[in-house]
Amino acid sequence: MRGLVPGLASPYPIGETLPSVFRDDSFTQRWCSAMDDVIAPIIATLDSLPAYLDPATSPEDLLPWLAGWMGIVLDGHQSAERQRELVQIRVELLQWRGTARGVRAAVRALFEMEPELAESGGTTTETIDLDLTVKIPLVGGKIEQLIAGIFSAALDVEQKVGREWLARP
Repeated sequence: MRGLVPGLASPYPIGETLPSVFRDDSFTQRWCSAMDDVIAPIIATLDSLPAYLDPATSPEDLLPWLAGWMGIVLDGHQSAERQRELVQIRVELLQWRGTARGVRAAVRALFEMEPELAESGGTTTETIDLDLTVKIPLVGGKIEQLIAGIFSAALDVEQKVGREWLARP
C-alpha cells in the first residue's frame, strides 16, 4: 500500500515558497516541513500516475481496481503476471466488444481455447466446446454445474451487450 515514505523529499518544498517574513520563522518552517512529509508521497504518486494506470507497471494491489475499470473481476488465484495480461487483453478487446472477433479473442484469452463461431445471415452463433471437470470429493459435480451456469450467464450477457451495440445507429 502507498502511504508515508520516510525520507522522501518534496520536489516543491512549501517553506521555500513563503514570503521572506515567514522564511525566518522556525515554527513556520517546521510546520511546512511536516506538510512536505505528508504531501511528498501524494506528489510522487501523481507524478507517476501513468505508471499506475498501465497494467504492465501498476502495483499488484492496484490490479483488481484497474481490472474493475475494464469491467472484469480478478479472483486473486491468478499470478500477478497473468492478472496484468488479462487486464491488458481487456483494454485491447474493448473496441471489439460484442463482435465475433471480440468473443473469439475473449474466449481465447480466458480459456486458452479456440471457439467456433458460425455466422448465418445477420446473426452470429457461438459454439464453445468446454470440458469442465472439478475433482473435489462429494461436491465436484455440483461445482461443475455451478461454474457451467455462471459461464453460460456471462455469455448471455455478452451476447445481449453485443446485440445492443450492433443495433446502434
